[in-house]
Amino acid sequence: ANSTFFSCIPNNIEIIYVSSDSDLPSFNTYYGQMPWKSLPAVGTASIKQKLADSLKIEGIPSLAVFDKNGLFVSDTARPDVMSAADDSEKSQALIDQWKAQKAVPIEEAQLSGKGQGGFLWTIFKNILSNPMYMIGLFYMAKQLMKKLQDMGTDEVEGGEL
Repeated sequence: ANSTFFSCIPNNIEIIYVSSDSDLPSFNTYYGQMPWKSLPAVGTASIKQKLADSLKIEGIPSLAVFDKNGLFVSDTARPDVMSAADDSEKSQALIDQWKAQKAVPIEEAQLSGKGQGGFLWTIFKNILSNPMYMIGLFYMAKQLMKKLQDMGTDEVEGGEL
């Protein structure tokens, strides 16, 4: 779907695939469809984890942009590329925007949270990761339903419905 975008990328720009596949056959199947370079599938777990932590990646696929010196440019690349889709003008404008943007060390980057996940996904993920939150939400929902039922019962008994 994004073949036009990828054809607009100049030869001096590299795309490097960082896999989250759990085994080599899965990596080979998926990566075999891609025209770009990759971090090795085996022996790079600590590098992948450091990248994911630094960029606050919470879902896959994700796409981030760095300049030739390894400085951070954008963490909204995936939705940006998706919106450029097969429009060569939008694709070129996006690439030009990245080139014009000031690159910074990742420690100074203002991550947008618009990559994979974002604010609502973070909340949802935190709720699901802690069983006590689930129990608390269930309890609050049950109490709310009871209160609404009581309110409805009062109105019916009072003849107001």
